[in-house]
Amino acid sequence: LYAYLWGKKQANENLTPAIRDVEYHAITPLMTEMNDFTFQKEKGDYYLFFSRVIPLKGIGIVMLLSELEPDKKFIIAGYKGGTEDHLMYYEYNGVRYGFDDVIKRDNVEYLGGVYDPKIKNELYMNAKALLMCSAYGEPFGGTVTEAHACGTPVISVDWGAFKENNPHGFTGLHCRTMSDWRVALERIDEIRPENCRKFAEDNYSLEVVSCIYENYLRRCYDWINGKGDIDKETSYRLLNHR
Repeated sequence: LYAYLWGKKQANENLTPAIRDVEYHAITPLMTEMNDFTFQKEKGDYYLFFSRVIPLKGIGIVMLLSELEPDKKFIIAGYKGGTEDHLMYYEYNGVRYGFDDVIKRDNVEYLGGVYDPKIKNELYMNAKALLMCSAYGEPFGGTVTEAHACGTPVISVDWGAFKENNPHGFTGLHCRTMSDWRVALERIDEIRPENCRKFAEDNYSLEVVSCIYENYLRRCYDWINGKGDIDKETSYRLLNHR
């Protein structure tokens, strides 16, 4: 951080204030180790929610879906701390249902926290889709690219990082309303598993993300050594990976 700030100061010395502070930030995605995840084209019969089991992660959407779609199977995997249990409920036809009520249903299986990499890989591989229901703007959502690495499409909300790391109609589907979610469950088979794997490899593999990091650090190095951002040499070198 110190080198970055110092390099920024040095590079900015000869720039006008209007452009001095606008071009020195970079967004670098999380890396997914492709060798840790097995591509599988044929999928199982369940939809996977793999996240912390809290309201902000959208567990309420999965809870309601399990009632509206009783013929579909849902697996919930994630740590539930218990401090927000009183917020995990929904009301349907005048009846209030909590999380403990939902996991008693025949079409719902709650696994608790899953930390074994082999089990996690198998869950991704065999899922019809990963459900990403976050109620806030996710900065990334690493399980998305892990699922994609297994060839598993993602059904997500239509905001946050999912607009970038889960292209609608290519690696998954975006939803805004409960009717969107219900239709997406039916249509997710239209997404090709090969698209998911290739998208993950092309954007979030070690080979790609390491280049993004290296290129950004090279830019910082050039700033520190007085080249600033006017010199074209660095940009020629970096345009393939930003």
